[in-house]
This record gives sequence, structure tokens and C-alpha cells, in this order.
Amino acid sequence: MRSLFTRRSLLAIGAGVVLVLAVAPISALADGGATPVITTIPSPGGPLGTVLSDKASLTGLYSPATGDTVDFSLYSDSMCSDLVDNLGTSSLSGPTMVGAVSTWAATSPSPGYAPSAVQQYYWGVTFTSVNDLNNATTTVCGEPVTISAGPELTTTNSGFQMAVGTPVHDSATITGLSENQLSNATVTFEIASSCLPSVTPLSSIPITPTTMESPVTMGNATWSISANSGSYQLTDPGEYHWYVVFNSNTTPNVRLSECDETFFMQTSPVLRTYPSPATGGAIGQTTLTDTATISGLYEPLSTDAVTFGLYSDASCTTLVGSLGTFPILGPYDSPVSGPGTYRVFSSGYKPTTAGTYWFGVVFDQSGDNQTGDDFVNPKTSVCGEPVTITAPLGDVLAAQSSQGSGAVLGASTPNTGADLSLPGLLALLSVVCGVALLTRGLRLRRRPGS
Repeated sequence: MRSLFTRRSLLAIGAGVVLVLAVAPISALADGGATPVITTIPSPGGPLGTVLSDKASLTGLYSPATGDTVDFSLYSDSMCSDLVDNLGTSSLSGPTMVGAVSTWAATSPSPGYAPSAVQQYYWGVTFTSVNDLNNATTTVCGEPVTISAGPELTTTNSGFQMAVGTPVHDSATITGLSENQLSNATVTFEIASSCLPSVTPLSSIPITPTTMESPVTMGNATWSISANSGSYQLTDPGEYHWYVVFNSNTTPNVRLSECDETFFMQTSPVLRTYPSPATGGAIGQTTLTDTATISGLYEPLSTDAVTFGLYSDASCTTLVGSLGTFPILGPYDSPVSGPGTYRVFSSGYKPTTAGTYWFGVVFDQSGDNQTGDDFVNPKTSVCGEPVTITAPLGDVLAAQSSQGSGAVLGASTPNTGADLSLPGLLALLSVVCGVALLTRGLRLRRRPGS
């Protein structure tokens, strides 16, 4: 009896040892616990404001207990030593079977973490078991997740300076968007008369329709989207601004606006010159001046000026003399506001050489200190009508006398060879006068009673 009991007991004990060896992993028996394999599955990065979260997948666990946990932390370095934020612990769920492998899972606590800096981040995940004999504590530092700059709005309009009546339009591109910010995104365009201290849209100007282009991926889970405004014709000169607003219509909502894109609708000034004397004159006896009129200006500044020059060619490229630069003195025929006509006077210039001259006149803005009104009134120039300066008559006659019969006044009379030079003319004049006097004397003698 006793020997039989002993043999049965030994057989039972041996079977139990075999069962333990069959169920317990070799690593657990050799090292005092199983060593799980942890894989992190982070949410994608994106622009600033993106909320990061992580999932952990664990395999190789041996009989995990209810109190086993997974801790989630976010780090700024690939060694997971520089802690950014600890999101806390989560319990295991599972297992799920993938083939013959049991997989346990855990998800980082809500609501996740939204980094405030543009850089790469790393998830550090630590599994801790309440029974170290069964499962060893294991930590893994996962793959990087990149946070890029937040959404940015850039705009491009149809021009900086355009003539009144030219159709204007604008386009906008928003970059650095996350995918969920695309589906309900809207972009609106308005024209504003001012941006500071507050935006003042011109509500009477409808900019429709707005067309949205297809989103374009920028990598790193960020996207860009573009929109184009309709066109509009402004009929008044002045300074304007495009006011563009983007709304993602998501939670949290991303709203971007831009109101510093300035453009100007220009007038078309008409510049005319009125030289004096218009008929010119003789050298040394004639001082040339000019009067410029400019019509169609829009509220010019007192520092806007007109420059006068006298040129020797019809294209006003060869300067003979400067007649000065003068500010606009004021309108002589203009309304209180809006386009008007202005008049500016030059100084005088006395040419020293006979010939034909042209007045070149340039209207320009306030030099380097340009303001909005300067851009509304474009630089304008004109090359005026010719003015002729001749030599005095005495100089002409003396020149003809010295030149002899080859000059205009000294040319020989055709077919006769008569000398019409200055001495010949004087002699002929003397003869004519003598004949006239003799004739008059004879008439007086023939009167009755004489």
C-alpha cells in the first residue's frame, strides 16, 4: 500500500512539472518573468494645434493580471530622456489572436497632447506588471512624430497699381492644414477701404464667386488649399485693401485673416505745356518760360512737383537748360475732392544760341517719401511744342553783307546778274529816293501861279 501511494504521488508531481514547463515560457522560468514586445502606433503629426495620441500593441505577455498598466509619455529626443509631458497610464485590453499570437493593447489617455513648439516628438511607452515574476517591466522609445508650423495664409492680388476700371481679383493659399481642416473649409474675399484701426469692408462690393482648388499634400500629414476670388471693377481712384478670411469650420476652428495687401487704382493724368512766348524771339531779347497744367489728379500732396527743362530735340533727351522743379501750388479748376486740374509755373531761361527748342515737363510724386496718393497719381511726362529763337535783324544783315552774293540776301538776280548785296541795295535805294524827289520838284514847278 505504502509503496503504491508513493509511486502515484511521484507520477502526479512529474505530470505537474511537465504541465508547468508546457505552459510557462522558457524566458519566464529562466529570467523570473516574460519580456513583452511593445510596438507604438502614434497618431500622425501636423501643424501646431494638432493633438497627439498613441496606441501600444504588446505581444509575448504571460498571463497578465488585471492591474498591469501601460504608461504613455511624450519626449523631445530620440532617447526618451527629455520629458515634454506625461499623459498617464492605461489598462490593457485584449487579447486578440493574430494567428497563434496573443496581442494586448492600450491607448494613451484622452484628450491627448497638443504641442506648442515646432519640432519632432517621441512617444515613450512603459509596460508594468503587478507581478514581476510573470512579466518584466519593459520600456520602448517609438518613432518620431513631427509638428510643423501652424496654418499660414498668403495672398496674391492682380496688381499693385492699376488704372481705374481695370478688373481686380485676388487669390489665397493656406498651408500647414491638417486633413480634418479641409472638408468644410471656406475662404471669403472682400475689398476694404482701410485695415487700421479696424477692417472697413466695402459692403457694396460683392466679390463672387470664390473657387476652391483641390487640396495638395505637403507631407508630414499637412495639406495646403488654394482659392480664387471673382473679379470686380473699381470706378474710383484711391487706396484699397484685400481682406481675406479662411475658416476651417472644425473643432477647434482655425480662422486666419489678412488685410494688409494694399493696392491702388490710378488716375490717368493729362499733362500739357504752354510755352511763352509761343512764337519764340531773338537771341538776347527773349526769355522763355513755361506753364504746365495737370488734369485728372486725385488729391495730390503739396510736395508733389513738376520739373521743367529746355531741350534741343523733339524727344526731349538733350537738355539745354533747367528751368527748375516746383511744387503744385493748388488747383485753379478742381472740386473739393477727387480728380482736379492744377497749374505750375517754371522759371525763365534766355537761350544764347539760335535754333528750335522744346519744353520737357515731368510730374512726379514726393520723392522717396511716397504715400498712398503718390501711387494713385502716376508719374507723367510730356515733350511740348517747338519754340524758335532767331538772331537779331542787324546781325542777320551784317552776316549777309560779310557773306557776299552767296547769301540769301546777297544772291544775284536771276538772268540779270544785278548785285543785290547790301551795298547794291543801298545804292539802288539812293537812286530811287533821288528820282522820287526830282519828280516831286518838277510837279511843283508846273502848278499855276508858281
